[in-house]
Amino acid sequence: MLVRRSAPSESLGRQPERKAWPVTYMRMFDMTNDSHLFSTREELVKLGWTAAPLNRWRKGEQEAVPLYEGKMVQMFDHRADVVVVNLGNLHRAAQPQVISSVAKQQTDRYPQLQFFVLSTGLGEARGTPYVLGFKDVTSPTNMRTMIAAMAPLAGYGNTLPALVAQDDESSSHYAKTSALLLANFASMAFDFVARQKVQGQHLNWFVLEQFPVIAAERFDAPLPPAFAAQMRQAGLMNGHHAHPSV
Repeated sequence: MLVRRSAPSESLGRQPERKAWPVTYMRMFDMTNDSHLFSTREELVKLGWTAAPLNRWRKGEQEAVPLYEGKMVQMFDHRADVVVVNLGNLHRAAQPQVISSVAKQQTDRYPQLQFFVLSTGLGEARGTPYVLGFKDVTSPTNMRTMIAAMAPLAGYGNTLPALVAQDDESSSHYAKTSALLLANFASMAFDFVARQKVQGQHLNWFVLEQFPVIAAERFDAPLPPAFAAQMRQAGLMNGHHAHPSV
């Protein structure tokens, strides 16, 4: 399991949880309770902020970063959709709109979004250039139930929770950790299990932590010889190492 919790012991009490991966669940901003911290592009301009590289805004020593929402992300893609606001729609004014493949060829084509937040409010995620996020709003009837992506360090609403390094030591290995954990999330086997466990429209942390994953140390173990031979024969593996690992 992603996180294994031991049953309470009468003699020892509750035992510490055991994590298969050195990450911590993080909900950075609540789209309702923290809305007073959000600023639109127009509001930043009126307050004297100036546009900066990488879709940021600056005013003196302060920096405002994009606030990503779950509807902007698809598997492996943090630039899947922009948010288009229609004030005439009273119930769902902000709707996603797909960014075309042609537009994505432009390296400076950044997602259009509703809000920006101060970089000082990013909490535990600060210090890494990107984080692993996943869509909270989902369904077992969707094409995929688990949708995750690496996204640049920014603000994340509650519909896009993040898995960040749990401490300074694991932070130094976060590049490898997050990439391999994302590979777990992207597998068809993982999504099959997700469909059995998710009963509503939200992928809550207490549900996600029960999902089976390949433990981090297993990625450094050699593949079974018979399996490696079959993969080479099928042309699905590069290299000729005697004991290949993932």
